[in-house]
Amino acid sequence: MGGTVPFGYQPDGRSLKIDETEAPIIRHIHDLYRQLGSVRAVAEEAEDLGYRTRARPSASGTRSGGTPFSRGHVYQILTNPLYAGRIRHRDKVYAGQHPAILDPAVWDVLQERLITEAARSRGQSNAAERSPLVGKLFDETGDRLTPSHSRKSGKRLRYYISRRLVTDRRERHPDAWRLPARDLETGIARILHDHLMKPTVLTDLVRDLLAAEIPGLLEQLRRLANSCDPEGSADLWAPLLRRADLVQGSIHLRLDRKVLAERLGILPDRIDSAARRISASFQMQRRGVEARIVLGAAVPQVDPVLAKNILMAQRWYVAIKAGASFGNLAAREKTTTSRIQQMIGLAFLAPDVLDQVAAGRQPVAFTSEWIKRHQLPAGWDQQRQIVGGL
Repeated sequence: MGGTVPFGYQPDGRSLKIDETEAPIIRHIHDLYRQLGSVRAVAEEAEDLGYRTRARPSASGTRSGGTPFSRGHVYQILTNPLYAGRIRHRDKVYAGQHPAILDPAVWDVLQERLITEAARSRGQSNAAERSPLVGKLFDETGDRLTPSHSRKSGKRLRYYISRRLVTDRRERHPDAWRLPARDLETGIARILHDHLMKPTVLTDLVRDLLAAEIPGLLEQLRRLANSCDPEGSADLWAPLLRRADLVQGSIHLRLDRKVLAERLGILPDRIDSAARRISASFQMQRRGVEARIVLGAAVPQVDPVLAKNILMAQRWYVAIKAGASFGNLAAREKTTTSRIQQMIGLAFLAPDVLDQVAAGRQPVAFTSEWIKRHQLPAGWDQQRQIVGGL
């Protein structure tokens, strides 16, 4: 249609081709809007991430562009049908001959949301699930974690990822983080709640504490701790968090002095700086392709798949003792002999290992997937040594 080639594309004869260095930024800007629900917030996050418009040299030798994306530019990126493989001409939109950067169906849904939210009166909350810790999380390299998401079986899964994964391949950054958002938010909420409920936190946190103030401040602290409900909305407690730094093995939280003082009803200079810092254990462990976060004193979680397979293996063993062959048993159970051979070892687990599984306290790596790839010995002492070392 003529004119300037838009960000995300390069000229290709009479058509366009995708610019593989700019297209990930286009996709991430759309992803950020789905997370944040605000053009202003997306523009701010894009600037923090270091995103810049394309620098363009002029015939006179000067350069334009190379600046942060304005709210207007972000809105144009969100609403331009070009990125969905279409062409707008005057008031009509036509199918284009260039490749789409975005899934057209996903783009259509976002347009409906933009229209809906443009009509929404100010002060109404956004019903979409957001990522309230955006801008507050950093990995061990100092890289900021930014919201992302994927879909599995029609379900939307949120993540916080190191921003270097946005424009580069994961293979080049094996140390980068990709953390399940809900698990991380729940874990941090639990850490904050437990910290604020400690008996000594008031005397540690507030300077020049007067006896007459203690009852009122203790009540405010209790309310503050209750707002950090792991099962509730992170929007209630996220303002308390100034910054969180994650390394393998530990997480370091820093509370926001101003917000904390406002919630307690005291002046900010009475908040002790050292008491605003909280450290807790942090581990990210994998179950196959699934990542699980273990933060602080994690609540035990029973692995339902492992528990089910143990009961199934015990049932199979009873059938085999009664004279059933592996082939007949596989046909009756509608499975394969190889699967029975993989899982039958679960019928001989040491009693204390069974107790750990029933309580959800077994090592995270001890899963049905692990059993498929490893053969547990029959000896209980050997089992304990192997399982304990996972």
